[in-house]
Amino acid sequence: MTQTPIIDHLAALRRYARFLCGSAAEGDLLVLSTLQACRAGEGGDLSRLGLFKALHRHWIPIDGPATPARDRLDMALAALSPQQRAVLLLCGFEGFSLQQAAAILEADPAELAIRLDRARISAALTRPCRVLIVEDEALTARMLEQLVGAMGFEPMSPASSRAQAVAAAACGHPDLILSDIELGSDGSGIDAVREIRESIDVPVVFVTAFPHRVRDWDLCDNTFLVRKPLNRMALTSCIRRAMAGG
Repeated sequence: MTQTPIIDHLAALRRYARFLCGSAAEGDLLVLSTLQACRAGEGGDLSRLGLFKALHRHWIPIDGPATPARDRLDMALAALSPQQRAVLLLCGFEGFSLQQAAAILEADPAELAIRLDRARISAALTRPCRVLIVEDEALTARMLEQLVGAMGFEPMSPASSRAQAVAAAACGHPDLILSDIELGSDGSGIDAVREIRESIDVPVVFVTAFPHRVRDWDLCDNTFLVRKPLNRMALTSCIRRAMAGG
């Protein structure tokens, strides 16, 4: 068995299995059983579509994930039937066409199209959770965009000043704000958040190298603090806590 195709698609396969099953642990077990079957010769097609199809031969559908939902995306997926969850993830997140999803799920395309429409309505996932990044350092802003995207959220265009942040929040209605505190001569992230919260109730994660400038009352009401230099695991955990309401 040639390893290169599997390695090329392993990250996508694990991501899909994680959301399909509701937890990384359950998803990895499903991926492992799929790869073991391929190694044993049960599946000869090691293309991306072939691997996803092989995974579904070993998937045991359940009505909801075995672990509690960690954020709005998990909650929305958990509310769907197993087949709705699968087709929504395949077409809406993994980029497969309806015909390809039908091949993976061994289902009729017309029937699958109905399931997809119902899933989109039920899960209210016509747009993912949006995250406003307020950061005046371009490299840090880019890193935060990538991390947010990898978590399944939609990063809005970064704002580098207080004025940009307030305007972006008014137009984009973010579901979460990741904000630096010091924005150079362009204002304070704390002041930007205060102004934004006069209009909308939104969770905030302050990302800063100056934690001493955040006072206790700034951290109330679903507000969190992560120190720079950034630890990706700590930041990811904090984001999930914020999205889950603390």
